[in-house]
Amino acid sequence: MKKIPIIIDCDPGIDDVLAIVLALSKPNLEVLGI
Repeated sequence: MKKIPIIIDCDPGIDDVLAIVLALSKPNLEVLGI
């Protein structure tokens, strides 16, 4: 499966931490930077 490269641009709030954890847990996403 081809990975989708993403860069997460957010503030360090609790809701954004949840989005980061979710993105990191997905095998089809490649987080390039936060």
